Amino acid sequence: MTTSILKPALETFARQDAAGSRTLPFVVEATAGMRDLRAWALGCREYIHGLLTRHGAVLFRGFDLEHAIAFRDAMSAIVGDLLEDYVERSSPRSTVEPSVFTSTTYPSDRKIFLHNEQSYNLHFPRFLGFFCVQAAQSGGQTQLADSRRVYARLDPHVIDRLGKVGYLYVRNFHKHMGIPWQQVFRTESPAVVEAYCKARDIQFEWIGQPGTRLRTSQLRPVIAHHPASNSPAWFNHATFFHVSSLDPDLRRLVELRCGADALPNATYYGDGVPIEDEVMAHLREAYLAEEVVFDWAAGDFLLIDNMLVSHGRMPFTGARRVLVSMASLHSWHSAAAMPA
Repeated sequence: MTTSILKPALETFARQDAAGSRTLPFVVEATAGMRDLRAWALGCREYIHGLLTRHGAVLFRGFDLEHAIAFRDAMSAIVGDLLEDYVERSSPRSTVEPSVFTSTTYPSDRKIFLHNEQSYNLHFPRFLGFFCVQAAQSGGQTQLADSRRVYARLDPHVIDRLGKVGYLYVRNFHKHMGIPWQQVFRTESPAVVEAYCKARDIQFEWIGQPGTRLRTSQLRPVIAHHPASNSPAWFNHATFFHVSSLDPDLRRLVELRCGADALPNATYYGDGVPIEDEVMAHLREAYLAEEVVFDWAAGDFLLIDNMLVSHGRMPFTGARRVLVSMASLHSWHSAAAMPA
């Protein structure tokens, strides 16, 4: 049953290197006799999880997925219960169906750099599902990069420095720039925010009276160990949220409006020391060297192991609608531990 439905499009997604052929994402195409992904997946969960551990991402194409509920049901059949809320969000989203959200709202003419979803959270989603309702007229591809291979490309000195001290993610919640803290923490109560932060290793400071401007900082590791394979992966937002990763014009605007010490998002070494420009350039180069881009087709369902693969978005023209769902919270308390 399993092999009869598989048709990996190696000619489209192959990556060649000294180790041989790599596929990202691994493509599973429907056959005439099996177009019900949920029904097939219920009997093949272990096999699909094996594909995820090996490749990091699986693209299901040509199945009868015509709406958000069908997407949600198929994903649930593979990874179990889905997350009902999206907390500590760093981009605007809206709920389409229970456990199904819009993808990141960001200007269509700008690229979203590669990142692992919510790696800055103490508890982050292990699995991500993306569902293409409508592909863009042009562009709008999703980029992917194997986080294990990004890690393997990095200078040992960079790994050692950041591996020892981690990185510090600092957020300043401004009134007219970025997402307000009320939306990020899903509350109007400063006391609820403070309790949330204390429970999740987030330092906080109110600039002025409680409930006015909020600054948070969270110290997180940069390397995660996969629970199934024990593989080390470069799993963090140190590059994504660093000001040098912004487009130059956007960086100038943000620094002008907020000041260098009150950026909406910023990252440092875990001891608070600024990360050198050459280190940030090296990190971006490692991501881009592993970047793979694929074109969406309406009805596509991309399933990602968030600990193994980072994702992003290319600029686009025309309407584009891609939905997202998340599952299986995993904790840094276990991910940061060295394998036995």
